[in-house]
Amino acid sequence: MNPRIPVYQLTTKCIVYLAWLIVASCSHSRESCYEELDKAVAEREQYMQKKEANIANLQHQITPNISLEAKYHICNRIFEEYLAYKADSAQKFLNITSDIARRIGNKEYINDTEIKQSALLSTSGVFDKAEAILKRLDKSTFTNDNYRNYYESYRWLYITWNAYLRVEENLAEYQDKVIAYNDSMLTVVPQTDVDYHYWLGEHYWNTKEYAKAEEQYRIGISKMSPLSRRYASITCSMAFACHEQNKMEEFEKYMILSAIADQKIPLKENLAMQELAEYLAQKNEIVRANRYLLCSLEDAIFYNNRLRLTQIARKFPGVVVKYQTHEDNIQQMQTLIITIVCLLTVLLFAFAWYILRYNRILKAQRKIRIQLNKDLNSLNEELQSANLQLKRTNHIREQYVSLFIDLCAAYIDKYNKFIISVERKVKAHQTDDILSVLHQHRMKDADTKEFFLYFDKAFLTLYPTFIDEFNKLLYPDKQIEPKKGELLTNELRIMALIRLGVKDIQKISTLLFYTPQTIYNYRSAMKNRAIDKDNFDQNVETICNVLS
Repeated sequence: MNPRIPVYQLTTKCIVYLAWLIVASCSHSRESCYEELDKAVAEREQYMQKKEANIANLQHQITPNISLEAKYHICNRIFEEYLAYKADSAQKFLNITSDIARRIGNKEYINDTEIKQSALLSTSGVFDKAEAILKRLDKSTFTNDNYRNYYESYRWLYITWNAYLRVEENLAEYQDKVIAYNDSMLTVVPQTDVDYHYWLGEHYWNTKEYAKAEEQYRIGISKMSPLSRRYASITCSMAFACHEQNKMEEFEKYMILSAIADQKIPLKENLAMQELAEYLAQKNEIVRANRYLLCSLEDAIFYNNRLRLTQIARKFPGVVVKYQTHEDNIQQMQTLIITIVCLLTVLLFAFAWYILRYNRILKAQRKIRIQLNKDLNSLNEELQSANLQLKRTNHIREQYVSLFIDLCAAYIDKYNKFIISVERKVKAHQTDDILSVLHQHRMKDADTKEFFLYFDKAFLTLYPTFIDEFNKLLYPDKQIEPKKGELLTNELRIMALIRLGVKDIQKISTLLFYTPQTIYNYRSAMKNRAIDKDNFDQNVETICNVLS
């Protein structure tokens, strides 16, 4: 479709020039615009509270005796308030209006709720469902308002879909659909409607006639309230039109106006702030860019907008890296300045001191250096000697304990073999009194406990902090504490033997009078309770390396 320019062209141009004069007369310097935006950002909580108070007032109007028609219109107003503010709440009230519309049986209302459902799904990134809803609608039942919302919803679907996917092969197809539905919108919006200039500007934007688009946007801006959602949209579009014409100051100004409107309305489904952040990052105004991008991220999270979160995620790394570089540069500069000042101060005092007491200082410094070198050399020798002695002591201690363990293991093994041999003779009836001798020499429970007690005392004497250091290897709720009256538990004895270098399961089972499978089970259970399972055995072997 090729929309016709209104007949009253001269009047339109006069309005454009008048609007331009008004904007120019009301324009502020660049910094004052940013101050106004920063003020709006600082007061965003107040704007949100005011909006939520307005919504609460609307909700209070829903009383038990209210008619379905009145309830529908109030819930619809609440939905409009939430639409670009909080997606979950918007969906809640859209469900209510949809239910009421079906109860009333009003086809216009039913169509309206379906179209709005599609728009909300598009904003939330559920594009397939949004498209399916629009395709199943019966256009023969549409009113003019239904058509307006229908075309706008379809246009919004393909704009957001393409922006989210960013697939080059779909770009032309989706763009053609955007243009078609935008042009269809111009057939149902009266030329006297303030929105007409926005849609006509969008038409020129789609056909890359940016100067004509700018002209229509200016007319629309002059007629709209700065606290309307359409004003936020048209100023953002105006900024993009200026950008395409390389009017960067105008781009910046209108993007700021759009961002201010987003904050004051407030709108959490917005684009201006993140575009402004990206622009500022390119100009190396990193601090402000980072602040605005974080603000956009908070809005997108609050609204739960997949598209905006995706867009911000694409821009965030570049801005963050620049911001970090900027902060690092500032830190380095501050460090350099402080260092230079300190150096100059030190040099000044050193120079004065040098002149006043030159000879005396030199002699004193020589004596101090000589003495200091002697002291340091002596201290280093003592430390090296102490370290060497410590290593020798540890080595001797571990050799001694290892020898003790080996002897015990050999003795116990020999003892058990003797018992087995005697039992065989008894079973073979070779002698009657060997079995009684066997039972007299078999290690009893009391002997076993006594052996464990000696082992526990000897080990804890050598490694008094073993239990505490071993528990540090385990999760806090899985640590081991010996019961009252015992020094080491069975698990701790196994770990103690591993610390002493006894890694062979057969040898450990012989020493502790368990089967190899039992020892294996104990070790596996301990490893499962460890924080670092992969290096558990190595960590056990290094416990108490320094002599206590």
